[in-house]
Amino acid sequence: MTWSVVSSGSTFNLNSVYYNDNVWVAIGQSGMVLNSVDTNTWYKKFVGVGTDYNGLTFGDGKLVTVGLSSNIAYSVPETVSAAATATVSAAGTISNITVNDGGFGYDSTKSVEVLISVEPVTIETITSVECDGDYGLVVGVGTSATGVGTISPMVQFELDSSSFLEQAGFGGITKSGIQTGYYYVVTNSVVGNGLTSINVDNSAIGVGTTFIDNVYRADQVVTSNSGIVTVYSNVRSLAGLGTTSISPKIANYSWGRFHSFTRDVLNPQSFTIDNQNGYTGLTTAPVVVRIEKLSENYSDFDQTS
Repeated sequence: MTWSVVSSGSTFNLNSVYYNDNVWVAIGQSGMVLNSVDTNTWYKKFVGVGTDYNGLTFGDGKLVTVGLSSNIAYSVPETVSAAATATVSAAGTISNITVNDGGFGYDSTKSVEVLISVEPVTIETITSVECDGDYGLVVGVGTSATGVGTISPMVQFELDSSSFLEQAGFGGITKSGIQTGYYYVVTNSVVGNGLTSINVDNSAIGVGTTFIDNVYRADQVVTSNSGIVTVYSNVRSLAGLGTTSISPKIANYSWGRFHSFTRDVLNPQSFTIDNQNGYTGLTTAPVVVRIEKLSENYSDFDQTS
């Protein structure tokens, strides 16, 4: 007979081989197992107990092997399975898929067909919406051991509205219009080591993981004559944050709210956010999109008689 010598991909002693149901199985040293459907390509497996196995047999739908130290192991027929890792961008685009385990019978020299289902999308149209909000710089951070309406500590942010918004054409906002009870976001911070913002009942609003980036609730708001707005927000702990920080820029802030709107009474949807990873989690939150254009009347010249 003519024999074809093939590589198993590893070097160890093989002690027994068995054939059943179109599958070849070989077993040997240190619990190593090889299986093949064509005797040319072999896939390495492991019994789970690192001892030598010397014999194989099949019966009652199971493979049974015996070895040194009175070890006995059995296996049911292997099913086709696979595992792969996808590279996904922040926008949700898949750029690469790496097959970690092609499953039994996988041919690494051939392309793999991968089917990806469309992510389910939750949509609700909201009408008659009014909105307001602003943004700017956090120019000061302070702390207090006692919060507003709670024994937990609090952090205070000094907010300076953006000079861009101070222009007449963009609202003439000289100071932030944030009010008590509103939620706001702090981003691009350069101080602190993660804060957990809380409600008065100590339930978490957001768990910060990067500096003091997070979503906070304005538990108290004080406006100075200079236009700086100081916002006090309850937190679970001040660990990792200095008592006072003053800088031309400590972080960015922004807030916005929708109100006086009309929802779908018969089928309102639920939109949840990931509040366990600070601002990073918020970036994966639901998106609000305007579907009607804004109407604006203007004149670019003076009409005189």
